[in-house]
Amino acid sequence: MRLGGEWKTLYSFDLEESFMADYEMYNWYFAAHPQSPFVNGLIMARPEPGRRHALRNTRYSVHSVDGHSESRQLQSVEAFRSVVRDAFGLAWPDGARFEEKLARLIEEAQA
Repeated sequence: MRLGGEWKTLYSFDLEESFMADYEMYNWYFAAHPQSPFVNGLIMARPEPGRRHALRNTRYSVHSVDGHSESRQLQSVEAFRSVVRDAFGLAWPDGARFEEKLARLIEEAQA
């Protein structure tokens, strides 16, 4: 990714053979381990031509290919609802669990 006139590595790959057991272990950790950032937080990313949207817990950022970035803290469930819908093009999940998790993230960020 080019950020601020400088190329940054996002991913690296090698030619080492991978085994299904490796994928299963990684998948379990990311999806189920109590200390996984994917279990304890909220992470979203969406590229579009010329920029990339990123959401990490309560911080929403837009990174442009020219190196300019804008970030802001989301401080309400309604702000999350707007970003999830408008920036990420996702429907808001039904039920109170998602809103309860967002309220917890907002509270933790403000502490």
